[in-house]
Amino acid sequence: MPQFIATWEIKDYDIDDMAVRISTRTARKLGLLQAQFVWVHYNKTRRPFFLRLGEGVEDNTVYMSFTAQSNLSAQAGGHVYLRSATLPTVDSITLYPLAGTATLEGNLVSDYVGPYFSRGIHPVHLNDFIAIGSDLRFCVVAMERNEFGLVTPETQITLVRGFGQDAPDYNSIGDAVECALELRRNIDYITPAWCAESLAEFARGFQRLVDLLQAPPLYEKAISDN
Repeated sequence: MPQFIATWEIKDYDIDDMAVRISTRTARKLGLLQAQFVWVHYNKTRRPFFLRLGEGVEDNTVYMSFTAQSNLSAQAGGHVYLRSATLPTVDSITLYPLAGTATLEGNLVSDYVGPYFSRGIHPVHLNDFIAIGSDLRFCVVAMERNEFGLVTPETQITLVRGFGQDAPDYNSIGDAVECALELRRNIDYITPAWCAESLAEFARGFQRLVDLLQAPPLYEKAISDN
């Protein structure tokens, strides 16, 4: 059993979703002055976080964002326990898009998710919600080996299709530009677990693009007549 010194009250705070903030005095009391990561326990749920120390933070309180509270199944005013954490790195992670992705241009992984995780390391836990910017939300649905760890710039990130994101019907697309954009979006869903099926779907889309780019028969005949 972990040894806890005290319980600390949660307060809302505008902070990175993957970090919690406590006062220096509280960290000293808990023996966490040198800790980079902590486990935060609420009832039977625990989540890993960066530990931030800050002036102006009330003693005996833990400041965290609303998303962090949701991941911990807690709320402002609740009481949590903290202890130092040692976290492994994550080789691969799978995310489920929840909101804000339908109208985006470009690739979710290379243009949005990848840059977010490339800025240092991020402590995550299975079933966590991840907010990227003000609109994009994802859920962690799979991690290799462990249920928690550190996502680094070297971690492989893949997506599974979200609600309402059925596989595209390339045959129904009649415009080459639209088909190319659809292919670009669906590169995100070529995953190692479903590699053969994903590549087959991509091949169908690529063939449809080739068909759309080929000159129509009447146009070809007009060229040959001249």
